[in-house]
Amino acid sequence: MISSKIRRYAIYFINFALFIALVIYSQRYGSVLFENLKTTNLNLIIIAFIFQFIILYLAPLKWNALLRKFNKTVKIKRTFLVYNASGIYKYIPPKGINYLMRLSFLKKEKLKGKITSIFGEFYTEIFIGALSSVILVLLYISLDVKFTVLVYLIMLLLIIGTVKPKLVLIIPNLLRLKLNKLRKLINNFSSLTYSLHYIYALIITFITAFLHGTTFYLINQSFGFTNLDLFRAIIIFYSAYFLSLLSFAPAGIGTRDISIVGLLMLIGYGPADAATVSLMSRVIIFIPEVIVGLISLYFVKKK
Repeated sequence: MISSKIRRYAIYFINFALFIALVIYSQRYGSVLFENLKTTNLNLIIIAFIFQFIILYLAPLKWNALLRKFNKTVKIKRTFLVYNASGIYKYIPPKGINYLMRLSFLKKEKLKGKITSIFGEFYTEIFIGALSSVILVLLYISLDVKFTVLVYLIMLLLIIGTVKPKLVLIIPNLLRLKLNKLRKLINNFSSLTYSLHYIYALIITFITAFLHGTTFYLINQSFGFTNLDLFRAIIIFYSAYFLSLLSFAPAGIGTRDISIVGLLMLIGYGPADAATVSLMSRVIIFIPEVIVGLISLYFVKKK
C-alpha cells in the first residue's frame, strides 16, 4: 500500500527535488542574483503581474467557449470560479488532480461535454507547446536532412491533429487496437474541432500564449537582459512548458524551471542570469494563481 503511494507521488517529489536543486544551485551565484534583484525595473515587474491576472481571466473563457458547444447556457462567472479554484490544486500531487477537482465542483450541475471540453482545452495547450518546441529545434539545434524532415513531419501531424483529430485513429486501426474509451473521446473531440467554439478557444490560446511570452520577455527586460526578443521569449517559455507536460510535473514545478535555465543558457545566458529569470518567472506565475485561486475556492465552497 505504501509502495503504491510512493510510486503515485514519485513524479511530484522528483520534480520538487529538481526545483530545490535549482534554488540550491542558484545560491552559488548569490552575489550576482542579489545584484540582479537590486537593479530590477519594478515597473516592468508590475506590468508582468498585471498580465498574469489578465491570463487568469482569459483562460476560463476558453473552457467556457468549449462547454458552450454542448450546452445552450454556461455561466461565465461560474466557469471562472471553478476554473481558478481547481487551478490551485495543480500544485498538489498527483498530476491532473486539478481536472478531477474541476469535475467535482461541477458534479451537481447538469452540463454536457465536461470531459471533452477539458480535453479540448488541454489539447490546445499541448498544441501551442509542441509547436513552440518544434520551432525551437529548427532555430537553435543543428540537424541533418533526415532529422529536419522528421521535425517538419511532427509539425504537420500537430496541425492535422488539430484540424482532423479522427486521423489519429489510423494508428490504433492499423494495429487493430480497440481502445474504445480513446475512440469515444477522439470522436467527441472531433465534433468539437469543427465548431466556431473551438476556433474561439484556439484564438484565446494564442492570446494567452502571447501574454505569457510577453510576461517572460518583460521579466528579462526588467533585469536589463536585452538579448531576448519577444518571439524567442514566447518560444522558450512554451517549449519549457511543453517539457513540463511531458514529465507530468504538477504545475510544471522543477522541469519547467530547469528547462528555462537550460534554454536560456543555450542562447547565451550565464547560469546566474538564467536562474534569476527562471525563479522570478515562477514567483510571478505563482502569486496571482494562488490569490485568484483561493478567492475563487472560497466562493465555490460557499455555494
